[in-house]
Order: sequence, then structure tokens, then C-alpha cells
Amino acid sequence: MDFQKENKNIGISIIIPNYNGEVLLSKCLSSIYKQIIDYIYEIIIIDNGSKDGSEQLIKNYYPKIKFIKLDKNYGFAKAVNHGIMESKGNYILLLNNDTVLGESFLKNMKKALDENPDVSYCASKILMIDNPDKIYGAGNIFINNGTAELRGYDKDKNLFNETEYVFGACAAASIYRRSLFTDIGYFDEDLFAYYEDVDLDIRAQLTGHKCLYVADAVIYHHGSVTSNKLNDFKTYYGCRNILLVMFKNIPYQFFLRNLINILFLQSCRILAFVLIGKIIPVFKGVVDAFKMYSLMKRKKEELYKMSLISYNEFEKLIVRYTLKNYIQKINLYFKKKFVKKN
Repeated sequence: MDFQKENKNIGISIIIPNYNGEVLLSKCLSSIYKQIIDYIYEIIIIDNGSKDGSEQLIKNYYPKIKFIKLDKNYGFAKAVNHGIMESKGNYILLLNNDTVLGESFLKNMKKALDENPDVSYCASKILMIDNPDKIYGAGNIFINNGTAELRGYDKDKNLFNETEYVFGACAAASIYRRSLFTDIGYFDEDLFAYYEDVDLDIRAQLTGHKCLYVADAVIYHHGSVTSNKLNDFKTYYGCRNILLVMFKNIPYQFFLRNLINILFLQSCRILAFVLIGKIIPVFKGVVDAFKMYSLMKRKKEELYKMSLISYNEFEKLIVRYTLKNYIQKINLYFKKKFVKKN
């Protein structure tokens, strides 16, 4: 499918992937309509074969919204790609269905791209909807252990108040120039769910695109509502996709320089999942990742034909973890468990 013809009268195309999100959609959409803006926007909901009343909700209460229902759950990446290709705006805003926009969110996200022509996409300041004093994410970071994290996760909301360049954006609430997708392609549908935004971040950085964190674009997010907290689905795709993203995108020099860190992190992740009874989805995820290695290698060869930065430049973008960082994370984890039990 090709892009729809761009309509310059539409300032932003808002794309919301949905799967059984009837109870969430109204709050999200209401927060969009409360935004004070001076430009035209469109809302496109791509429904992944929901079995609840999502479609009827939109038809009854939001008839102007473009609602596209797919025949089954194709995952986040395919749904979002479908929305991008159906959209007509120059800017593409992605929203999870469990988000609620803060005041001036749309205005500030669009302003960031308008005023920074060298920026291809922007991350927002995402706060936890059930604990709004805490940050859910302030952009994505990529770490020398081969994984990615939400910058600022679980930290005080008063931190990260400076607009600045970051490695990438959490796709739960991010805005992109249409030209970024024209240049590097869409979200990778082979990933299905999880780490699609990290994959896009790496491809964007390797091809010279910049991501800006917009500190005054505040939004609230539940996080993992559609797929619950840590079920087999999330465990499987999390374990599989973190490996696929490495196979597909990461320079070979990175593996050589950071092998101990990568092995340590992956071993700890697998052990942690096994201890909580997730050995089957973990094992399946790892096995399936290696089955897809050849496919990822072919994609990597195509990506590096487009790459515009050197390996040393790529290394400068990475956050370096040491043993101290891991000890801090382990301490924080057990402190939280202790607080919950008491």
C-alpha cells in the first residue's frame, strides 16, 4: 500500500492502534478534543480485530473519526503502518489507546517540529496515569548491554525538564515527520509487538536522523494495559524481539566490545523470567529469535547500505552501564517488593 496523497491543510494525523480498548478510548479521545489548537487534524483508529464494543463506541459517539477494522490482531507495528499509509498529514502522531493528553500536548509537539527543521521526530514527557508524580518515560535510551530503556522511568516528575536531543522516542506518544518513514521505512512488522520503536530509533540514528525530547509535551499513560502486566505474550515477544533488534541493527563491533555486558544482561533476564515461572515463553522466544537470524541479517545488510554514521559516532549515542548500575537496579527492585508486601 502506498501513502495517501499528503494534504497540507492537515497539520497532524493522529493514529491510535486499538485492541479491545473500549474502556480506554473515550478518555483518550476526550483529551484530544480538549486541546486548544489552531490547525486541522485527523484521527485514525486502526482496530486489531477487537471483540469488545470499540467499533460501536466510535460510530455512536465519534462519527468523524476514521475507524479501520482489521480482521484479526496483527500487532502494533502492522496497525500503525496501516494508519500511517492511510493518513494525509505532514506530521504523524502516534498514541496508545490508554493515554490521556496533558494541556497543550498537541500544540507543543507540533511546535517542536515546526521550530526544529533538523529534527525528524520527537519524544514526549510521559507520566504514569495511576501515579502522576512519577515518570513513565522521557525518551528512549540504548545501553551497551544491547537493550533499551525508557529514560527516567519511575523517577520524579519534576526531573527531565529540559528539551534536548535523545536516542529515540517511546511510540506510545511520539510525533514523526512523514519524510522519516519515506526515508527509512515503516515499523518492522516482523516484530509484531514490543521494541518496534527501538528498532526504528536505531535505524533513524544510523541514517542521520535526530530525535528531540519535548519536556513541555506532557501525557499520561497506563502502560501494558492491552497485554496486561507480564503475561506469556509479553514475555515471549520481549525476549524474542530484544534479540531480533540486536541481530538486525547493531554493528558487529558493538558485540565484540560489549560481549560481557550483553551476556550478563541476557543471562539475568532469562534467569529472572525462569524464577517467576516463565520458562516456556522465554525458551520459545529465544529459539524463535535464532530461527529468524538469517532474515534479520538480510535486513541488516540493507540498513548498512543506508548508514551515514561511523561506528565511533554510534558508540557516542549509547549509555554505558557498569556493575554499579546493575546493583542499583537490583536494590530498587527488592525495595519495591518489600514495600508492596508491607
